[in-house]
Formats: sequence, C-alpha cells, structure tokens
Amino acid sequence: MEGEDVSLSCRKKKTSSNLPADFYKDGLHVGSSSTGEMIIHRVSKSDEGLYKCNISGAGESPESWLHVRAGSVILESPAVPVKEGDAVTLRCRNKETSTNLKADFYKNGHLIRSSSTGKLTIHSVSKSDEGFYKCIMSGAGESPERRLSIKEESPKYDGSEKKSEDSNAERTERTEYTDRTGKAKGR
Repeated sequence: MEGEDVSLSCRKKKTSSNLPADFYKDGLHVGSSSTGEMIIHRVSKSDEGLYKCNISGAGESPESWLHVRAGSVILESPAVPVKEGDAVTLRCRNKETSTNLKADFYKNGHLIRSSSTGKLTIHSVSKSDEGFYKCIMSGAGESPERRLSIKEESPKYDGSEKKSEDSNAERTERTEYTDRTGKAKGR
C-alpha cells in the first residue's frame, strides 16, 4: 500500500545464507545489496513495475510485478498557497468510511497534534506553518504528505506619500546659461 515500506528478498535455492544481489526494475539496475534484501521506503505509484534480482554465480530470478495500491487515508489541504493570517483546516479522512476518526497530524515528520475529529485547524497561519503535512489514523494507515504553502501578506498601499527626511531630498539645482547677448540667465 502507498506510503508503506516494501522489502524485496533475493535468495539462492537450497541455502539459508544471505548472498549479495543486484536488483532491477523494468530491466534497469536500481540497487545492490550485500544481504540480498532491498527495502523501498514509503513506496509510491512510481515504484510499481517488474522487479528481478541477480545473485552472482546463481543467475537471475524470474520477474515479479510490484503493484502499489493507493492508500485509504488521505489528507485534505488547500492546493494553493494560503495567505498569512488566514485560517486553514486540514482534514484527515479514510476513503472507506464517512465517520470522523481520531488522527495524529505530523509536520515535516514530527507529531504536532492529535485530534479526535480528524481535523486540524490553524487559526492564523504564518510562514512558520509552511511545510509537509501528513496524518495517521490508527488501524487505517497514513496519508501521503501534502505541502502547505503560505503566501506572505503584501504591504498595503494607502495612497498617501511619505516625504523623505533626507535634507538632500528637497534640494533643487540651479543651472545658469548665457543667452546670445552674453547675459547670464538662471533656470
């Protein structure tokens, strides 16, 4: 199931010892292991495919299809950046049931809150709330991570001008030129 760890083992028949092995997905080398075991952490749909392994001197294994099922737990969150100061609610739900279940919410891999309703509300978001969120429902699994992006509030223009307090800001330049008669004129 999506989000879980998957272990692939490669063993030579009639031996219990672990031998070094190379692993292939869809014909391409994806890893080597000194123990004959490869772990795919937090498997996703992109990991789906035909796998085989090769133990030097023993040959290749037959190919096996790795099917990755979509998880039943999903985290509903805004797909667009949220403005600083706005409220946001993240909802953890199980696609297989309509009841709200207890959920643990994580931000960047760290538990931040448990909820008996499956909801996490942040009343006034700030840049520090930005990150990757997921939820875990006991007995149902965990959701894939979702990114929560925060858009900084832009400064508001009230239409007024503020004069600079720099004494040089009000200085005007005076240029003198001479007309055809040779008299100096100011501009």
